[in-house]
Amino acid sequence: MKDNISREQFIKATYEILSKEGIQALSIRRLGKMMDCNPANIYRYFTGPDVEQTLEIIGRTLDAHGRKEYEMPAKIGIHPYDDVFYHAMPAYVPGQMACGEKWIECYPRNPKEFGLPQTSGLMILNEILTGFPMVIMDGAWLTAMRTPAVTSIAAAAIHPDAETFGMFGCGVQGIGHVRYIVHKVKNLKKIYVYDVRRESMERLIEQVKDEVDGIELIMAVSPQEVAESCDVMSSATIITRENMAVVKKEWVHAGQTILPRFHL
Repeated sequence: MKDNISREQFIKATYEILSKEGIQALSIRRLGKMMDCNPANIYRYFTGPDVEQTLEIIGRTLDAHGRKEYEMPAKIGIHPYDDVFYHAMPAYVPGQMACGEKWIECYPRNPKEFGLPQTSGLMILNEILTGFPMVIMDGAWLTAMRTPAVTSIAAAAIHPDAETFGMFGCGVQGIGHVRYIVHKVKNLKKIYVYDVRRESMERLIEQVKDEVDGIELIMAVSPQEVAESCDVMSSATIITRENMAVVKKEWVHAGQTILPRFHL
């Protein structure tokens, strides 16, 4: 798949689909297929909150959470297959007049078997006064922006002097975590990344290298290297029915901060 595609090329392809097939044929997935790229990559070319704006929005929301100014029941999930999950995640934040639900799923084999993104989903926002839905939007984009923001804010609060960060999983979420962490943890000198697919590690480094100036990016040879080398660690791997035991307790030492992606 291609990574280096310009905004202008995406716009030209959009017009081509509209003129030849009509508006009913236009979708992010259709555009990604036409351009031979991951549909998730398209979002970075169009307006929406950037990293700093996202961190500010999430920071305010976490403050409300800390003051217990929210309603958010535990998410529920189903698992049609052992390596697949569906999660329903409703929440209400009165201070932001925000009420809605995210419905998201993850199929790790989608890219290889069907040429589709691993994650898709919907976010529905409701108007508070009447309850009518106001917005139905892509939940995958929202997840890609919001999840690494939560991890990065937590890491800065818990371990602000960390000099090393480790990332398990180098897909969309892994790229986002590396991209965001440097905005919040200011003393980082090294970032270790690990994935079972070497090409995923290479892709992550290629995409973020210009955004982590002065920080060494290291492709770890094993989960053990990450666990033994890093002050702060996070994960963005598949979520299975049974817990995965990738990191062994003997690799972990006192003073580390471990932030698994439990807040997807």
